[in-house]
Amino acid sequence: MTIIRNRNELFPTVVASGDIDVHELGEAIHILGVDLSSEEVVLFLDQIDLNLNGKISFKEFVVAVEDRKRVAVKKKISNRSSIEYAWKQILVRVDDDPEEWDRTVGRIFDRLDDDGSGYLDSRELGEHLHSLGVNLTNEELMLFLDECDFNLDGRISFKEFMASVCERKPAEAKHSADAKRADAKRDAKQSQAK
Repeated sequence: MTIIRNRNELFPTVVASGDIDVHELGEAIHILGVDLSSEEVVLFLDQIDLNLNGKISFKEFVVAVEDRKRVAVKKKISNRSSIEYAWKQILVRVDDDPEEWDRTVGRIFDRLDDDGSGYLDSRELGEHLHSLGVNLTNEELMLFLDECDFNLDGRISFKEFMASVCERKPAEAKHSADAKRADAKRDAKQSQAK
């Protein structure tokens, strides 16, 4: 990642007016590690040229960068909200009686594991979440999978699923969640050691 401390590092040849033309903008974008065509640089300049003078001030450039950062943060929040909604749709099907969790979570897992492999993969998760009205993007689906996949094998075992469910259930489940999470992580370490 390139860190820019002041505008002279990013725009070393800025004219006395302090405005940045399309050529300088292209060079600055390249310094930041982004390769855009000439047409894309012109389009970018048009998007951030607030006073429509065909050039941008450093302030206009900073505003554009800050706007892009806000969009990225909102996307992360949106991803998190979608994943939490997916969990809510799963957890609503788990019996509220902690004594019944193993059985109900087992039934949910079996329903999700349509190929009977004993593991959930991204296809199974995506299809079943979709049937519950949860439409995750591929990125969100991979984040969901990553949250449960303790041994990083690209799929979710029953123990990993159970530990993830218990972690998200109300406080009464916390005592068993810690134990189940520890079991799943221990199993993951053992399988990686093999």
